[in-house]
Amino acid sequence: MLLSRLFDRLGSLSSPEFSISREASRIEIHFAKSTGDFLIKRVLLAPDLSFSTILEAKQQNANLILTPDSLFTGEMKSLEYHQTEIWRILLNQRICCIHLGSEWYNSNNGYSIALLNQLGLDPVDLFTVLDPASNQQIPVGRVASFKHPFQGNFVDFLKNYVPAAGISFKQTAKDPISQIAVVPIDQISSTLIYQVVDFGCDAIIGGGFSPNAMQAVKAAGICSCALSQATIFEIGLKYLTKLLSVEYPNDEFSYFSSPS
Repeated sequence: MLLSRLFDRLGSLSSPEFSISREASRIEIHFAKSTGDFLIKRVLLAPDLSFSTILEAKQQNANLILTPDSLFTGEMKSLEYHQTEIWRILLNQRICCIHLGSEWYNSNNGYSIALLNQLGLDPVDLFTVLDPASNQQIPVGRVASFKHPFQGNFVDFLKNYVPAAGISFKQTAKDPISQIAVVPIDQISSTLIYQVVDFGCDAIIGGGFSPNAMQAVKAAGICSCALSQATIFEIGLKYLTKLLSVEYPNDEFSYFSSPS
């Protein structure tokens, strides 16, 4: 499989923002600028660009890594020593990396959809908030409805589908749950909590809650749960691995997570 073909497919699975970023910084390690393209042997999906991930890629003979991690969040000169070493190893081993950015949180096949799929729920709407900079509504999550209002312990329900170790904050309420918002971003604000309530949701699953948001959750009397970024990435990347494996049955895709 050629890199250009897979990149275009990732764009169709994600969003236009992903596609137009190809020549900017999305493909972080690339060897095709002079030859025109890059032949992929095997693809490894991983939540981070660690030494363990690179070793696993080498052992699996994978020469492409898809990851939400990035070596180049700042200037090249600001890379830490271990990041510089990882960059050198990737170059020496000719392993290409594609950075899965923030668009994967709420794209049609991103982390929000993957989590709802894991819970056996179908999305019914986008959850949007007003961006003060652009004065436009931007999607930050998804809303799903239970076929029948859920009654019971919300956290116990989640533990059937999500590793208990990935749940960092929880708040239960007595009222049944009809609608749930999945907003897998970190540092959710109290303002967003009240928007969730205004949207008609009885529960929220987030990536992290600010102290004010935790107070807002209790005041609003809704159920809530915070999942670690590691858990969100694991669910989302495993979902993407399955999608790509079905899409390209003759090519090999695998998920790997570094030992904690």
